[in-house]
Amino acid sequence: RGLLDLLKGKNKDDISSYAEAISGDSSVAYGIAFSKAFEEAHGISVPEEVAFARTVLLEIERIAIHIGDMGAIAGDVGYYPLQGVCSMQRGVPLGVMEALTGNRFGRGALSPGKVRLKKDLSESVLADLAKRIADVTEDVAGHFERAASKSTNRERLQICGALTPKQLRELGFVGMVEKCIGFSRDLRHHDTSYSLAGEGIKLDLDHANMKGDAWA
Repeated sequence: RGLLDLLKGKNKDDISSYAEAISGDSSVAYGIAFSKAFEEAHGISVPEEVAFARTVLLEIERIAIHIGDMGAIAGDVGYYPLQGVCSMQRGVPLGVMEALTGNRFGRGALSPGKVRLKKDLSESVLADLAKRIADVTEDVAGHFERAASKSTNRERLQICGALTPKQLRELGFVGMVEKCIGFSRDLRHHDTSYSLAGEGIKLDLDHANMKGDAWA
């Protein structure tokens, strides 16, 4: 797509829209990655509240992606109850993102040194948005657990598309794929902004099920 060439010569405000277009449903992740690279290169220090706001937006984006991916896997194995739930409920975190930033994917909210949020975010509005996230994750988790309890779903996913640790090393897989093979490296362990939430994120793996397959 020629994005690297398009990035060259742009100033820090104009360039961010190109960075967040690298992957449409991960606009926040790519926006943060570019901002951090720019800040490190130019010696820009980021206030604590900016780092924390980025963390919140990133986790909201992560929730939307995970819900969408669970629905896609359910559709792949023909389990349409979970696919339907996820297709609908993915809209909740995207709606929260829009309420915070003005865009369902958080586009335009991130640039080096700052985060642009909507102006009318009172404490009561934020509490309502937080409840929406808590409710949707609880609802989707319940539907997922019911789907995972079905032997036909397990049989379609276990030993399917399995990757080995050797392939992990040779191909450089990270993130979700790496975790599915049983490796729990995660940059969130080293990001101090996560400690500002008052409680840690549970990042432990169920190693008995992390065999590198679609079930993992």
